[in-house]
Amino acid sequence: MIQILFGVLDLITGGYLLGSLFFNLSNYFLIIFGTIIFIKGFLFIKYLDVASILDILSGILIILSVFFAMGEILKIIISIYLIQKGIFSFRFW
Repeated sequence: MIQILFGVLDLITGGYLLGSLFFNLSNYFLIIFGTIIFIKGFLFIKYLDVASILDILSGILIILSVFFAMGEILKIIISIYLIQKGIFSFRFW
């Protein structure tokens, strides 16, 4: 059940980040989503999973994208990673 919850969170974060490229969406939610993704990755880092390390990196980059100019390609890559990770979390359901 928690896997599905985290998958939905990944889908929402990836979709919101991707949507922020095309629409003027609030940066406040990007900070919140980036922080949650960072904390989620930090919780599971003890298993030395590559996905946890990428979650930490994604969370940091999402937060930094609010304060600094970041390339659109990097945002698209992070969005695609989070969306595909969210989709794959439903395979065990």
